[in-house]
Amino acid sequence: VDALFVGGNAAINDEFIEIAGREIAAGSLITQEPLPTDLDYPESIQFLNEYVARHGAPPSTPWPVYAADALNVIVAAIEATGSTDSTVLANYIRNELNINGITGPISFEPSGDRAGAIYKAYVVDENGRIVDAGGVGGFVVHAGDSTGVRPLRALFHQRRWACFSCSRSKLRRSSRR
Repeated sequence: VDALFVGGNAAINDEFIEIAGREIAAGSLITQEPLPTDLDYPESIQFLNEYVARHGAPPSTPWPVYAADALNVIVAAIEATGSTDSTVLANYIRNELNINGITGPISFEPSGDRAGAIYKAYVVDENGRIVDAGGVGGFVVHAGDSTGVRPLRALFHQRRWACFSCSRSKLRRSSRR
C-alpha cells in the first residue's frame, strides 16, 4: 500500500522516523499542540532551556510538555483549594482554573475540553526532521473555533492529500504516490 501516513498527538516522533526510516517517514503529517520550540510563552522558553540543558536536545514529542503542564495544573489546583481531595480538585480545574502553562493559557470549557488550545501541522522532511508543515507562520488551529479547521483542509488540498473531513474529497484516494 502506497499511502501517506497522517497521525495525531505525538504519533510522529524521532522513534517513528528511526523505525520507518527517513525515506518512508518523509512526507508523514502530524497535527498536535505546538512543540516547545514553536512557542514563545515565557513558560515555554524556560521549559525548553531546562529540557535542552538536561537532555541535550529539545523534545521531539509533546509528551514531556503535556506531563509538565498536567503537573502544573494539579499543583495550581492544590495550592488554590488547599485540598488534595480529587472531587475538590476536579471541580476547581473544571470551573475556576486559569493558569499560564508551557503550551499557553490553561483553562477548560464546560465540556471538559481545553479552552483555546492550539494545534499545529508538522511534516517529516526529506532529512528526517519534524518541521512546520505550513512554512513560515505554520498552520495553527484553535480548538473550538469552527473556522480553525479551514487552514488544515487548505494544507491537505494544497499538498493534494486526501482530506476525509470535507466534501471535496469524499474518501477519495490521495493523488500523492
